[in-house]
Amino acid sequence: MLLNLLLAFFVGERFYSLAHRYDERPLQYAVLGISTFFGAIYAGEIFIDLLNALAPVHLTSVFWPSIILNTVLIPLAILCCWRFYLYLKQDWVKYSQKSMAKVVSQFGNKRHISNLED
Repeated sequence: MLLNLLLAFFVGERFYSLAHRYDERPLQYAVLGISTFFGAIYAGEIFIDLLNALAPVHLTSVFWPSIILNTVLIPLAILCCWRFYLYLKQDWVKYSQKSMAKVVSQFGNKRHISNLED
């Protein structure tokens, strides 16, 4: 579906800008974000196929055509990407704060100041 490709582009763009902001590998995380998007759709389809195997009536043929099924799985994929985005952001903010605290603590170190005076 064209909507999936469009949404995957925007997901990749957001992950790229997040990784670039925190000096990580932007292209790798853009691909990882897009993979998360399509992986969530694939996992949702597997779940619905398992429901079809267990149910006496096939859900996809009677109740939901494939277009509606795909539209239902898009919010699941966006939710998974959003959660992964927040996880990465929280981890990188924490890492950058620790890194900044280490730099600040080294800046006040007397040995560091004496090395600068030489």
